[in-house]
Amino acid sequence: MEQTTLQQCIEERAAKRLLEDLYSACEKQNEIIAIIGQENFPKTLRVSKTYNSYNHKTQIELKDTKAEEIYKSLLPKYITMVTDEVLHKIDEIDYVLSEKANEPADY
Repeated sequence: MEQTTLQQCIEERAAKRLLEDLYSACEKQNEIIAIIGQENFPKTLRVSKTYNSYNHKTQIELKDTKAEEIYKSLLPKYITMVTDEVLHKIDEIDYVLSEKANEPADY
């Protein structure tokens, strides 16, 4: 089945947000390891951020299978979150437009 542009945009936005959240979680994990030591808190999430100077973009990469498993398991949840946000915005726009239509005209 072919995806619409909106579906593609939602999935891309969800994937980007999830990668950013996984990178943030990895950074927090590294902070904990720096405080209490890796022997007390083994590193379980490996995610890195690299800058590609050729196309001037930052890219977040999953560095192991555990990170990929977490990504795959959380992606549907993130797609749902982004879809809900889009639907909420549509409802807000619909409300504003309906309020404008119900206002008396100024003469």
